[in-house]
Amino acid sequence: MRPQRLAAIFVSLVVLAGCASTKVTQRQSEMQPGERLARPQHIVVNDFTATPDEVPADSAIAEQVASQPPPSEKELELGRKLGAEVAKDLVEDIQDMGLPAVRAAELPQGEVGDIVIRGTFLSVDEGSALKRIVVGFGSGGAELRTLVEGYVMTDRGLR
Repeated sequence: MRPQRLAAIFVSLVVLAGCASTKVTQRQSEMQPGERLARPQHIVVNDFTATPDEVPADSAIAEQVASQPPPSEKELELGRKLGAEVAKDLVEDIQDMGLPAVRAAELPQGEVGDIVIRGTFLSVDEGSALKRIVVGFGSGGAELRTLVEGYVMTDRGLR
């Protein structure tokens, strides 16, 4: 392959990758202004859930997702595999920052002061390959909506 053609393909891939976007929305915290957390003994990362039934009852979105239809067996299996993989990658990323992260399956009982991270896949939209090719500019892009909640373990439960 000629170097010019290879360079053109590389530039095209860079431009396409640059079209991906992330939107982060924050919710009000129960912490008081100026309150700081002590360095946790563990940051416990749970596998991301794939169905409304798997969302813990004390989650901020438990009521919202309860009315969603259950996924098919194939979607459920794929969601669980993806949820475990996301948790594994998140633990690795947190550990790379020098923090003591561990998967929830490896630490069955948390301690007071531990940070607990839980995630839920809200929706998956594969997008349209045709729109991505014909229209471009982010049109037809795939979308994965997730909710990630962070808690601190207290002597009275998660906060």
